[in-house]
Amino acid sequence: MRKVSRKQAPIPKILLGDEARAAREALSNHYRMPANDRRRRSPPLDESIWNTEIVRDALSRVFDSKCAYCESSLMPSVSWSVEHHRPTSEARGFNDRTSSTEHYGWFAYEWENLFPACVECSRHKQSYFPVAGPRAGVRSAWSEAEAVEKALLINPCSSEPRRHLRFWFDGVVSGVNESGLVVPKPRKRRYASYLGEISPAPENLINRNFQAAVPNEKWLTDITEFQIPAGKVYLSPIIDCFDGMVVSWTIGTSPDAELVNTMLDAAIETVAETTDRPVVHSDRGGHYRWPGWLSRMSDANFTRSMSRKACSPDNAACEGFFGRLKNELFYPRDWKNATIEQFIAAVDSYIRWYNEKRIKISLGSLSPIEYRESLGLTA
Repeated sequence: MRKVSRKQAPIPKILLGDEARAAREALSNHYRMPANDRRRRSPPLDESIWNTEIVRDALSRVFDSKCAYCESSLMPSVSWSVEHHRPTSEARGFNDRTSSTEHYGWFAYEWENLFPACVECSRHKQSYFPVAGPRAGVRSAWSEAEAVEKALLINPCSSEPRRHLRFWFDGVVSGVNESGLVVPKPRKRRYASYLGEISPAPENLINRNFQAAVPNEKWLTDITEFQIPAGKVYLSPIIDCFDGMVVSWTIGTSPDAELVNTMLDAAIETVAETTDRPVVHSDRGGHYRWPGWLSRMSDANFTRSMSRKACSPDNAACEGFFGRLKNELFYPRDWKNATIEQFIAAVDSYIRWYNEKRIKISLGSLSPIEYRESLGLTA
């Protein structure tokens, strides 16, 4: 990491135009709302403004076609994303006490807050922005935030990285103070499907509203990983917001395109003879941006919706299903002697039981299938 100057490129015109001004005004209105109302809604963000070629080209000039954090090459053939140094929501510190759900959406369109990041750095950084001491006030100016906050994530445009990092002859980089030690890589790398902005992301149509008046109106999907002594297993389900029923699911040992595409094929079959065409919401993983997924969604006339980057609350209902499954099946048992096949069978049996027998208070103490039957609906 080396210090760079943004004077190498002018501020992209799109960040100064009418579209950006309207987007900033929408954000200002959001942050003017009472805090309790504001926290129940996502900041209105238009990613098309900062994900344009003009912004990417300007960032490439400023950072000499290198990642702002690790300096790996960002050639045209390499996937990379426009990263927010101060995240647009869910700013995370080293613990809950230093994290904030309020920060820093109002900086979404600020030129000083946009950085080019390779896939690995984007994946590790996510919404981390630790500070020592208090965070800047909501809607504060960029200069005020820079002056008030003691940010622990190095900004190569305003800090001298060599004051915080030591570069050894063998290529190893180590921190010499607290700013050089932030965002450590985990000892065990967790599964992450994010591969950068490899294709345009659709709008977040769900916007954390997980209520549905009828079946097959809103579907949620994601992938979760299980680590057992015999190896890793991945589950890819589709959850119906109407009653939490698992519409379809696949379980395998590789989080590849086949895992999600097979699941989607099975889900499409459940509505093939109906007029139902659900909104399908996912995170920003590569699986949901590859040609196989896109063509299936288009052919089925389904509508895509995506969470914001590294914002798990945008898909909280699906995450909630994973939490229940792991608390009720995975964590209480000892899988030391289980084979991969036995574990897959156990997860499959749990999901069938979940749909058919597991009661939910919100459904009148009925299971999802029983609830649909009580309404005269075909499960």
